[in-house]
Amino acid sequence: MPGRADPCARCGPTRRHPIVGGTLNAAAQLLGAAVVIVGDMNPDRLAQARSFGCETIDLTQSGECPVMRYHRQLMMAILNDKVQIAKAVNATIIPLEEAPKGYVDFDKGAAKKFVLNPHGLIAA
Repeated sequence: MPGRADPCARCGPTRRHPIVGGTLNAAAQLLGAAVVIVGDMNPDRLAQARSFGCETIDLTQSGECPVMRYHRQLMMAILNDKVQIAKAVNATIIPLEEAPKGYVDFDKGAAKKFVLNPHGLIAA
């Protein structure tokens, strides 16, 4: 992967893999990809990918990415502050009362991940 241009077939979630896209894109950058190319049909997710340096392609069909192949290395990079995963997945903190709307937005393909904050303990 170092120095290569590595394509990622989609940048959004799926029912089977809810954190696929932004996580895989961050993993490719961590592993030294010269360019990470992201394809998706959702313009908001494409904009999110561009916001942290990915090249994007608007697709008419999509596939799955092998995020689990890089899971341990990415986890260690997150724990050691080498990857800003919250930015990569556009983490958005919401109170528990907004969870139903968060799920609706998620199902519509929102270009963000929702973090529930039921007790208001996470600073926004």
